[in-house]
Amino acid sequence: MEAFQEARASRQKRSPLEVGLRTGGLIVAIVICVLLMRHFNPDQMLILLFPVLIIGILFTVHTVRSNPKNKADTKDEHETCMPILDRYSEKRDVKRLMRDYDEWWEGEHSNYTRMHFAAKVIDILQDHKKYEKALRVLYQVAELPLKGRDHYDFDKYLTKVEPILKEGLEKQRKSQHQSA
Repeated sequence: MEAFQEARASRQKRSPLEVGLRTGGLIVAIVICVLLMRHFNPDQMLILLFPVLIIGILFTVHTVRSNPKNKADTKDEHETCMPILDRYSEKRDVKRLMRDYDEWWEGEHSNYTRMHFAAKVIDILQDHKKYEKALRVLYQVAELPLKGRDHYDFDKYLTKVEPILKEGLEKQRKSQHQSA
């Protein structure tokens, strides 16, 4: 559990370069908007900014889609994760799913793919009330050195799912103690 807390704390640290670049980008955007507002009325400014916004969105989508890392993650997910999930869908065997998942985890996969596949496995385990196994998978992902958007997405997921799993585990343990 302590390793989980350390991993989370290290992900929340931002490098000075990252903070500087984001702050600088925000300042440049504000200065450009102020300069445009001084030289143009609001209608003219919207006419100028709208095409720039559309081009920016298209450029971002193109960059993300053509990124070899994203293509590799998608290919890895389809080639390795989907067969495991398909096998689970056919048989509904949680033990087999966990064996396949543990074997898969030992392989070479990006942290992004690990995070997303683990989320699917956690959902399945939660549906089967296997809260202890789901928490193990969650903490396994928490120990990964996630960066940027992955870190933000995982922290949001963690704050949403961890209390639900802990509550389910607590209820499960109480009912086991009452029946014993």
